[in-house]
Amino acid sequence: MLRTLEGHFSPVERVAVTVDGKRVFSASRDETLKVWDLEAGQVLRALEGHSGYVSGVAVTADGQRAVSASMDCTVRVWDLKVGRALSTLRCDSPVTSLAVTGRETGRFRLRRQYAEGVEPADRPGAPNARRPF
Repeated sequence: MLRTLEGHFSPVERVAVTVDGKRVFSASRDETLKVWDLEAGQVLRALEGHSGYVSGVAVTADGQRAVSASMDCTVRVWDLKVGRALSTLRCDSPVTSLAVTGRETGRFRLRRQYAEGVEPADRPGAPNARRPF
C-alpha cells in the first residue's frame, strides 16, 4: 500500500484521479466530495452541497472541473479553483454513476441506468439534453 487517505466520516463510494495523477477525488456517503493532494496525502478542499450521499465523481481532462452524482437526485458541476458548484442538474431519480469525456467542449452527457438498459439523455425531448456548463 502506498498511502491511506483519511478524512471522510462515512464510506467512500467512488474515486477519480486527474490525468497528471496529482489529485484524487473521493465521493462519500458523508455527503461530501473531497479533493486530495495524492503526494502529500492531504485534503485540498471539501466540496459540500449534496443532501444525499455522493455516489459518483468524474474530473475533466484539464482538471479544472469535477462532476458529482448523488442520491439526492442531482448532478453538480464544480469549479475546482474556487470550490463551488457552477451548476446543479435535478434528475427524477438518484444518479449512481457518471463519466466525463476527454473533449474540452464545456458540455457533458448524462446517461441514466434503467432496468431495461441505458437511456441516453440527449434523445429528442429528454430533460437535460446536451446542457452546456
